[in-house]
Amino acid sequence: MNALYRLLFIVSFLSITDALWCPDGYTPLPGQNVDNVCVTSNARAMNFYDAEKGCASVGATLAQIWNLYDNSYLYALMKKDLNSTAPYIGVVNSGNGTWMYPGGRPLYYENWNPGYPKADDNCAIMDPETAKWNSTSCIDKQPSFCSFFGTG
Repeated sequence: MNALYRLLFIVSFLSITDALWCPDGYTPLPGQNVDNVCVTSNARAMNFYDAEKGCASVGATLAQIWNLYDNSYLYALMKKDLNSTAPYIGVVNSGNGTWMYPGGRPLYYENWNPGYPKADDNCAIMDPETAKWNSTSCIDKQPSFCSFFGTG
């Protein structure tokens, strides 16, 4: 029984300390504990460039999705915080039809809806019905997700 209490204490302690590296309004992105990624949603609709600037003003970037787990978590956050309104995610067309994370890193994970991405679009949003990605014009006004590496 003592071992069980110790285990519960350790798990509780780790859960509490996980949240310590993220400032108020941000939550740790589950499954990214090694990287200490913090994420928040921004319900204010703006074009991609303003959303990107808004994230940068607090030391963050538009949220980059690295796996199905990240995608699922942001989908749940979209449902909860953004009234199921399609948010911008950190995926862009490099201009030659290659989609990547802002800053030029190639996509590690992709989750496009059938028929997407479209050649004439340069930005990406998450579909509120399917959690898959749609390409869109960067001037469309959408909410967004911001993320950054925490201090832990």
